[in-house]
Amino acid sequence: MIKYPEVQFQLVGIDGNAFSILGKAQKEARRAGLSKEQIEEYVNEATSGDYNNVISTTMKFFDCSGQDECGWNEDDYDEDWLDEDMEDDDDDE
Repeated sequence: MIKYPEVQFQLVGIDGNAFSILGKAQKEARRAGLSKEQIEEYVNEATSGDYNNVISTTMKFFDCSGQDECGWNEDDYDEDWLDEDMEDDDDDE
């Protein structure tokens, strides 16, 4: 269960470092109207561990469940893209 589902943003496309994720999450939380205390609760929990903790805490607190929010949906996965890309690389040799 997502703690603050009204806060929605894409994790895909954010610079992959923890500070960028924390910054984006705080910005979107403020935009959604969360209080300073609610945002501090998120930051304290997210920064209480390693990088994986930042990601898991962000996903626990905020909505990144759908294609529109996250930018990727498992239905979009196409196994054939790798084979096609590899064939194109062979033509270059």
